Amino acid sequence: MQLSNNERIKQKLAYSQIKRYADQLEGVSGVVIMDRQSVDTVWHEQILRSVQSYNRRLAPTAVLPYPADTDFAHIWVKSQLQEAGIQKVIQAVDPAFWLSMTIIDKDLFLKSLWEYQGNRDLTLILFRPDRLIVFSDNEYELEYYHITADQLFTDAERKETDSSSISE
Repeated sequence: MQLSNNERIKQKLAYSQIKRYADQLEGVSGVVIMDRQSVDTVWHEQILRSVQSYNRRLAPTAVLPYPADTDFAHIWVKSQLQEAGIQKVIQAVDPAFWLSMTIIDKDLFLKSLWEYQGNRDLTLILFRPDRLIVFSDNEYELEYYHITADQLFTDAERKETDSSSISE
């Protein structure tokens, strides 16, 4: 598929913005800018839409109510990431391009991320096993979602079992 001149210019602009963002990140190594379509993330994207949905939103794994001290929020997010055991991740940063990286220092990573963005939103995609980690910074609280493919499958099986036992 050939891109029009306008689409090529938009793509180059998006790439340069992602490159600028990636260059300012600290506490990471092996940063690679990826074409979003080069990775199979269908499951992750479906779950992310559920997290961001207003109608059928998934319940967060944990919530930090505001007003939370900035240092405490930093420690809380860092502890959630440590507990999840993350290192090699893909960060969804643009509809066309994503970043693949290894987080080597969570303190530096979070500090540089939050300074750049001006909020605490963060979406990380992990594989083996498939997982999605989302921090959603809203007006009243910081929501944390840690969703695994196994967890959703187990929940779906449980609902199916519950509904079949009800119909019997």
